Amino acid sequence: MGSQGKGTRGRWSELRGQREYRGRWVALRPSSEPADGEVVDADEDLAALCSRIRAAEQTSCSIVFCE
Repeated sequence: MGSQGKGTRGRWSELRGQREYRGRWVALRPSSEPADGEVVDADEDLAALCSRIRAAEQTSCSIVFCE
């Protein structure tokens, strides 16, 4: 269960309000704007998300939980 919204860009304040991210861990790649980012991947299971991020060598991601 992962990768929903992959490549979605926007302000985190807007992204976190989207239904597809609620209750999930979201990996974000930073953009040139401090409050913006691009969704790399998302999953309810933090360990699974981290494993995929590591395997994809996405070293500059932030991982946040979307309540």
